[in-house]
Amino acid sequence: MAGAGIAVVVYYLIGSIVLIGYLRSARASLRLPFDMRLIEWRLLGDILRVGGLSAIGTIQSNLTVVLVTGAVGLFAPTPSQATESRRGWITSRFRCCSRSAAPRSPWSA
Repeated sequence: MAGAGIAVVVYYLIGSIVLIGYLRSARASLRLPFDMRLIEWRLLGDILRVGGLSAIGTIQSNLTVVLVTGAVGLFAPTPSQATESRRGWITSRFRCCSRSAAPRSPWSA
């Protein structure tokens, strides 16, 4: 499943590059200049302080999903154990219908 994770990361990386490229172009109504002198550090600090606090909830919920998924995965059987377990379940459920468990007729040889 590593391919799915890589696909998500590549998707967001390409999307971010396209968005930054558009905001840097002359067609954008809101320009994104890369001039460090234009940053008001006091305002940026206020924004990051509020954004950092609100990001804690998102990080916590994502981390919970990852940890619970990993914990449940520790109890999963290996593929060979799962196959054997399924075979055992099927034969135990339908034992009455199998040939070996069928009652023998007194007239059969």
